[in-house]
Amino acid sequence: MSVKIGFSTFFFSNITVRDAIDRIAGIGVDAIELMYDLPHLDQFDQRLFSRIEELTGQGIRFSLHGPLFEVNLGSLFTDFRRFSLERFRAAIDAAAQMGCRTVVIHPGYSLLAERAAETARKTRNNFYTDLNVLATYAADRKITLGLENIHMPYFFFHDVGEFLAIKERVPSLGMTLDVGHAFVTKCQRGERDPEGAILKDIENAGIENLVHVHLHNNDGAKDDHLL
Repeated sequence: MSVKIGFSTFFFSNITVRDAIDRIAGIGVDAIELMYDLPHLDQFDQRLFSRIEELTGQGIRFSLHGPLFEVNLGSLFTDFRRFSLERFRAAIDAAAQMGCRTVVIHPGYSLLAERAAETARKTRNNFYTDLNVLATYAADRKITLGLENIHMPYFFFHDVGEFLAIKERVPSLGMTLDVGHAFVTKCQRGERDPEGAILKDIENAGIENLVHVHLHNNDGAKDDHLL
């Protein structure tokens, strides 16, 4: 397995995405994650695609992080669900055009999990359906989706140990391991050895399913992104 170490344009919201990738490339990394969302969303144009092609030729590998804001795969609101699918399809199309082979995707969620279990169950099943649709759409373009674990418990992929159950429903799915999120989750659950628990989850999930990693640090209380 060839491991590439890089940085995300997510942390450069005050400059253009083109300036962000040039700045990241200038520090000598060999991978860049492109954030396909505001404030850079309208900057994914042919000029950017040409620059990415140049940098790819210099050995930099690009991945793409799908939309973060105002999306919820599996939402019980039909219009919102349709809008979310459209945004993720657009992200996959952009990734294909730029030669990215991995697209990071956030899970759907339900804020009603504790108050309306049946509603949450329906939303989760919708999420599996939508995730399958997108995984097939991505595979047709030779792209793998990497589902990211999110530390808020109302998301449908909260703990790394849940991955295999999701993959049973979406066989072509890969995992994006967010180390900081995983650490917060284990600390929230009172694990005495959170790092060891994360490693055990990765072992159980299978390293072959790990397609992308977000590596950052925190104190276990919140998602600080200290590193």
